Amino acid sequence: MVLLTAGRGTASARSAQSHTGALTTSSDVVAAGCRDAGVELVATPHEMTVALAALNGGRRATGHRTAVCTDGGGHGAIAADAAESAGLAVPELGPAAQQRLRTLLWEQSAVGNPVDLAGMGEQNPHSYGDTVGALLALDEVDSVMLTGYFGGYSAATGGLGGPAAESGTAGGGRALAAGELETAHQMAVHAARTAKPLVVQSMFPDAPSCRTLVEAGIPVFASTEDAARALAAMTVAGAAGPPGRRPRPRCPRRTGLTPRPRPPSRRTPWTSATPPDRPI
Repeated sequence: MVLLTAGRGTASARSAQSHTGALTTSSDVVAAGCRDAGVELVATPHEMTVALAALNGGRRATGHRTAVCTDGGGHGAIAADAAESAGLAVPELGPAAQQRLRTLLWEQSAVGNPVDLAGMGEQNPHSYGDTVGALLALDEVDSVMLTGYFGGYSAATGGLGGPAAESGTAGGGRALAAGELETAHQMAVHAARTAKPLVVQSMFPDAPSCRTLVEAGIPVFASTEDAARALAAMTVAGAAGPPGRRPRPRCPRRTGLTPRPRPPSRRTPWTSATPPDRPI
C-alpha cells in the first residue's frame, strides 16, 4: 500500500482545516502508523507513481544492503549518494565477493561497491549481465541498482549504436546493440532466479534493451533519485514483512496499579412503555 497525505507544511495544514481536510492527522502520527503497518508513505504525486511502479512487480528486499553497479565512476558515486539518502546502505563488499567480481571484470574495474565496469561494457556488453547476476547471487547483498549508460548501445538516437545499430548498416554499432539486447534478456533470467529487487537507471530509458527489462518486470528510470526511491520502497515493504492483513498490536498490560472504583450508575432500569395489562 502507498499513501499520499497532505498537511505536512504550515500552509497545507492550515488549508486542511477546511472541508473534508479537517479529517487529516498529524504527519508524525501518520508516519509512525505507516512504519508499523508497512505502508509506503510518499510526499508527492510523483513519488507515488515511482513507488507504485516499483511495487507493481511484487519483489521485496529483506534488508537495506544495496549493491550499485555502474559503467562510470561518476554515475556510481551519484547513485550511492542517492541510495543512502533514500535510507539504503551501500556497504563495501567482502573479499570473497570482490574476488568473484575480479574474475568477471578487467583490471581497472572497481569491485568494492559501487562496482564500476570502467568501460568494459563497450568491449563486452555481456559484462553488465554477468556482473548483475553475480551481485544478485551474493548473500551480503539484498538489492541491486544498475546505473549509467546501459541502453545507449541499442538506442536509436544519442547512443553509441546510433541509427546504424537499428538499421544494421554499421558493423560495430550493430554488434553493440545486439550484445546489449542479449544482455537485457540475460539480466531478466538472473532476476527471475531470485526474489531480490533489481532496479535500473538509464540515460536511455526508452531504448530497446531497457524496454526488454521493463517487459520482464524490472523497473527502469531516467532519474537516479527515482531509481533509489523505488528501491527504497521495495526495501521498506520487504522489511515490514509480506503483504496482507497484519495482526493488531496488543496494548501492554499495566501491572502494580490499583483498579479505580467505578462510580455508581446513574441509569435507571429500563421498563417497557407498554402497560403490563396490554399485550405487546
